This record gives sequence, C-alpha cells and structure tokens, in this order.
Amino acid sequence: MPMFGANVAARDLPGFETWAAPGQLLNPSGHTPIGSVDWDASRHFDHSWGALINPSYEPWRRHLAEQIVRLHHEYGFDAAFLDISAMYNNDPRGSTTAGLQALVDLLREGNPDLLIAGEAWFDGIGGIIPLVQAGHRDTVPTHHDQPDQALFAGTNRSFGHVCLGDPAHGSTGVHEAGYNAHWRLPVREGVIPTLTVVDDTLTAAPDRVALIVQDAQEYAAKYLS
Repeated sequence: MPMFGANVAARDLPGFETWAAPGQLLNPSGHTPIGSVDWDASRHFDHSWGALINPSYEPWRRHLAEQIVRLHHEYGFDAAFLDISAMYNNDPRGSTTAGLQALVDLLREGNPDLLIAGEAWFDGIGGIIPLVQAGHRDTVPTHHDQPDQALFAGTNRSFGHVCLGDPAHGSTGVHEAGYNAHWRLPVREGVIPTLTVVDDTLTAAPDRVALIVQDAQEYAAKYLS
C-alpha cells in the first residue's frame, strides 16, 4: 500500500504550473496556506517545497489518479494510501471534501478492487474512505471509534498511524516524531491491530511483537470469523 499525497505536490516538478498551481488551496480570505510535510520536523517550515492543492481542481485530480492507476497496473499492489486525506479547508473555489470524493471515484473507475485508505477521519469522509490511519495528538493515538464505537465500527475501520512506535525502541521510523512510547493499540472492532517494524524490531523485542500478533489473532476471532 504505497503512499500518495492526496493534496500536496512539490513545486519543482515538471508541469506543476499546469496541473497544480491554479488549484493551490485558498483560505476564505483568499490567501494561500503555507505548509510543508517533512520527514525531519526541525526543517518543517524551512524550505516550503510542498504546495497544498485542492483536490476539487480537476487537472490535479486527474494527474494524481493517472499516476496511482499506472503504478497499480505495473506493480499490482493491493491498495493506495492517500496521505492528508482528512484535510478540510473552506476554499471558496471548491469543496475539498467533494474533491476527495471525485478523486476516489476516479481511482475506482476500472479498478474496483483497489482498496483506498487515508489518514485521519471525520464524519464527512466516512463514506468516501472507510479505512483510515488512527489520528494522533503529539503522537498520542486518538481513536475515531470513540465516543460512539458502534457508529464507527459499523462501516469504518482504523489502523495505527505511521507515528506509532515500534515495540523494541519506540522508533517511529520515517515519521518525523522520531520516538513514540505508544506501540500497541486496543483490541476493538473499529481498531485494527498494527505492528510498526524498523531494522531489528522482530529480534530485539520478540515478546512484545508476539503480544501484537496475539491481538491480531483475537481481533480475527472476534470480528472476522
């Protein structure tokens, strides 16, 4: 399940001025938000390489969907992960939520078996991307099935965010947090057990790894049988 930015692009990519620049996100005031995703948060606002694009802008939507579908056909992966998919912005030129729906619809044309997952959740996108990474506040997991577990578990599921620590070191791997003491998720219908693996995780903490495997087995017995 490779990751693609649902609404962010590098400014120096060929063709950016055509398929992205006119669709850059606007606030209601008419200003362009400044933001940049960076694997090293110490330089998060230093280089500003990334531009936020409203997925309601059709050329961006088509450009991204064509890349994902082409790679899906070439490599045969089972799912595509849309990063920052839960971003909502009150752009006066187009709804970011409607744009996300149109993007997912475009991806599923001719690819009905391609699973689409996303980052974080709010009720407005629950029917667009039912499988999402759990949210977090400063690396502390926030589970979207709370406070109404039955409502979420009925149609949606979450799994561990990329900032979830590994069981051996608390390492978040490529995520900019670096370290996270949280490495295990609760076993509930709406929360899929998730294991973070870096370098020597499996050999350095086999007992903790086994606990997460047991959680997965318990989940399967309770909710998948």
